[in-house]
Amino acid sequence: MESIWWAFSELHRKGLIYEGYKPMHICPRCATPLSNFEVTLGYKDREDLSVIMNFPLVEDPHTVLLAWTTTPWSLPGNFWLAVGPKISYAKVQSGSTTYILAEKLVEKVFAGREYEVVGTVSAEELIGKRYQPLFPYFVDTIIPSSEKSGKPRSYGDTVFKVVSNEAVEVSDEDGTGIVHLTSATGEDSNAVAKAEGVDVLPHVSIDGFFVNAATDFVGLNAKPEGEDPMATDKKVIEYLKEHGRHFSHYTVRHSYPHCWRCDTPLLPYTTGSWFVAIEKIKQDLLAQNGKTNWVPGHIRDGRFGEWLRNARDWAISRNRYWGTPLPIWRCEETGEIEVIGSRDELMAKCPIRFTKLTVLRHAESEGNLTPIYQGVNPGTDLTEKGRRKAEELARSLRASPARRAARRSLGEVGSEPRSAGRVEKRTEEIFWMVLDSVVCDLARTERQNYLLLPPRPRPPNCADHRPSTRFGSLRAGTKDRH
Repeated sequence: MESIWWAFSELHRKGLIYEGYKPMHICPRCATPLSNFEVTLGYKDREDLSVIMNFPLVEDPHTVLLAWTTTPWSLPGNFWLAVGPKISYAKVQSGSTTYILAEKLVEKVFAGREYEVVGTVSAEELIGKRYQPLFPYFVDTIIPSSEKSGKPRSYGDTVFKVVSNEAVEVSDEDGTGIVHLTSATGEDSNAVAKAEGVDVLPHVSIDGFFVNAATDFVGLNAKPEGEDPMATDKKVIEYLKEHGRHFSHYTVRHSYPHCWRCDTPLLPYTTGSWFVAIEKIKQDLLAQNGKTNWVPGHIRDGRFGEWLRNARDWAISRNRYWGTPLPIWRCEETGEIEVIGSRDELMAKCPIRFTKLTVLRHAESEGNLTPIYQGVNPGTDLTEKGRRKAEELARSLRASPARRAARRSLGEVGSEPRSAGRVEKRTEEIFWMVLDSVVCDLARTERQNYLLLPPRPRPPNCADHRPSTRFGSLRAGTKDRH
C-alpha cells in the first residue's frame, strides 16, 4: 500500500493528478466507475430491446421525427436528437402523420405498413428544430450553472431539439438514422452537453436506480438481473405506448460490457473521479516505446503502440472499498488538498496515534460452500464447523495478552491531552464491547462485520482536514464476493 501511496504522491507532485467529471462505464451493483481496460474484460453477447419513438415537432405536431435506441431505460433522460450531416432524410406520409427518418431505412422501418414517400429533407434543415419532450420530468428544472450566472434557464427552454455533433456516431445502416441523447449516458451525450453549455443531469443514480424525479420509474433498476433482464425496458415501452410516443420495438442481440468482478451489465455514465493525466505525457510515452526493443517486434507499433496512441486519462479512483485508500486529505473550509506519500509522513502529522485493530473475517459459512451471492441481507449462516472455529477464536482473543496489555494502557491515558484521553478511552470501550459480543454473534451468523475506526489524522493549518471519501479507493486486482 505504501508503494502505491508514494507513486500517487509523485504523480500529484508532477501535476498529473486531477479531479474531474467524465463519461465512463459504471457497475451499478458495485456502484463505482471502471477503467477502460476493465470494461474490455467483460464483453459478452446478450439480448436487449430496441425501440423506435416518435417526436412531434413543436412547430407542426403532425410532423414527427423517428428516433431509435437500444437502451430504452435511458429515454427518461432524453435531451436531444442527433442527425448525421451526410445522411439524406425522407418525409414519409402514413395516415395523417408525416414521419422523418433516413431515406435508406424507410422500407425497413415501414415494412408491413402503408406509406408514401412525399419528399426529402437535409440534416442541415433539421438541426435546431424543437420537439415535444418524451418525458416531463426535467422540463422545469433550472440549469444550476445558469442560476449562478444570474440568468436562470430551465432545461425545457434549452434542450429538446435536433443537433449534430462530430462526437456522435449516426448511421443510416440501422435504426432510423436519428439517435436519442441524454446529458449523462456516454461520451457522445457528454460531448453534446458540453457543446450546448448544459449541466449534466442524470436520470439514473450510480447504483442503477432511477432518481426520484423520474416519478413513473422510481424504485426500478435500469438494467435488472434475474428472471427478466428487460423488465425496465418493457416498462418504458409501456409508458411510450400509453402516451402515443411508441412506433415499434424489437429484440436485438449485441455485444455488451459486463463487470469483470460481479458480471453485472455496465451502464454508460458521467460521474466524478480522480484521474491520471495520461494525455499530458502521451507523446513522451510514445517516444519511449519507440526506443524499446520488443519481442516479438510487431507488438511495439502494433497492439501496444496502438493502445498508447489511443490512451486517455486514467480514472484511477473507485467509489467502494477495494485496494488502497487514496492518500488525499481535503480541507472542507478552503478546498486545499494534501497528498501523503508514506506511513511515516502520515504519522508525523498525527497528533493522536492510530488505535491498533484486530480484524476478523467470519468463519466458514454456507456461502463459502455454494456460489451464493452474499451482498443482500439476510446473507447465509455459518456452518457447524464455522461456529466452532468462531467460538475458539473469540475465546482465544478474550484471553490474549493483547487484551491485558490494552487494559494496562488505560493507566497511561492521563498523560494525554484531555480530549485525546476521552477518545482513546471510548475507543477501548467500543473495542471490548464488540469483542465481548463476538462469540454469540459470530456463532449465530456471518451477517455482521465489525469495523472500528481510529481517530482521524489532522494535517496542520486546517481546522477540519479529512480524507476525501467521495472516491474511496484505488482499483484492486482481487475479487471478493462478501
